[in-house]
Amino acid sequence: MNRLFEILYILLQKKSITAKELAERFEVSVRTIYRDIDALSLAGVPVYARKGRYGGICLLDNFILDKSLVSETEQRDILAALESMAEVEKGSTDAILAKLSSVFQMRQPRWLAMDFSDWSNQKQELYSNLKQAIIHHKRIRFQYYSRSCEVTERVVEPLQLWFKDYTWYLKAFCIKKKGLRVFKLNRMQQVIILEESFEEEYNQRVKFLIEEVEEKSEVEEQNLSNQKKESVALTIYIDQSQGYRVYDNFEAECVTKLEDGNFKVKVEYILDDWVYGMILSYGKYAKVVEPGYMKERIRSILLETIKEYE
Repeated sequence: MNRLFEILYILLQKKSITAKELAERFEVSVRTIYRDIDALSLAGVPVYARKGRYGGICLLDNFILDKSLVSETEQRDILAALESMAEVEKGSTDAILAKLSSVFQMRQPRWLAMDFSDWSNQKQELYSNLKQAIIHHKRIRFQYYSRSCEVTERVVEPLQLWFKDYTWYLKAFCIKKKGLRVFKLNRMQQVIILEESFEEEYNQRVKFLIEEVEEKSEVEEQNLSNQKKESVALTIYIDQSQGYRVYDNFEAECVTKLEDGNFKVKVEYILDDWVYGMILSYGKYAKVVEPGYMKERIRSILLETIKEYE
């Protein structure tokens, strides 16, 4: 969306420009620019290609960007979408946001604020590199660490960055597995953008991705072993001093506040290292009441930990 508005704004100023010039400006392929022009044309913008020495991509001379082309609600939606993009890509959408705010004579309130400042510079660089690989359709190679600590080398065609449950993932077509996969960014190491491009079947893969056609992901692979296990009902008492964490870790309907101010949590989990780690992270402020065998397992973990410090 950002690039389409930028192209339109350039054409309003220059009236004519070559596809090559636009491709160089936006660091995309000429083919991508022509796809953008088709999108503008389908949207009703009178844009056309003129051949010859002074040819290029042109707008009809009498065309102006009339804010009445879109309703007031649509104007707000456009600005809101750009605001959300600006939160992820700091600075990259500021110019077009300012221009459209001026055209629409509307100042959109800042409805969304996101802060990824906990990311190290290395992670910011990874995010930027993956973004470029996705936009320019470049394959990437990296080392991937599975949950079982197995390390494999992957070559993939990156399609989309995905943020879910406080974690960043990469959706990509894996050459090795010959299918769509989801990779956790924290487990991707030594990421290299390759010179190999991918165009063929790209749109079809993205279509599958967006429509969420059944895909076998890395996340799903990590949980295959859990599919054969049954969830276990837990009852946990948590001290009132940990109230700020209780509602971060558990759904409200699973939590009961007791008369003494403490919390009783009743929840079902498939028992794994994460569950034990989460409970132990409360230290002395959490106590498992049921099931009994889980109490014994936690006691064993604590004793083993004490031995490490003797």
